[in-house]
Amino acid sequence: MIRKWEDRRLSVYLAGITLIPSGNRAIDVEHGRFLIKNAIRWGVALTHRYDIASFYASATARSDQKILQQLGFRKVASGKGGYILNDFTSPTRLASLAAL
Repeated sequence: MIRKWEDRRLSVYLAGITLIPSGNRAIDVEHGRFLIKNAIRWGVALTHRYDIASFYASATARSDQKILQQLGFRKVASGKGGYILNDFTSPTRLASLAAL
């Protein structure tokens, strides 16, 4: 069910971020960092503006799972590749995200 932004205790699903390789690793790393940094900014802005209870994401690739875990997402017990972030009080080590 899609709810209005004014509703309380909203859940947000992160559909994904895709980077098409350019063939130049240095450029790909910078583009990847830019996309992740802006996705994080978007998420933080949402939590400040609306009553967000949790974020959901899915990851099947090992590298995607690692990034979600470093951002503080926990694996959902049921389902394949599902992750949840519902604790916004614990700081994560964003600086520890390795190059893509």
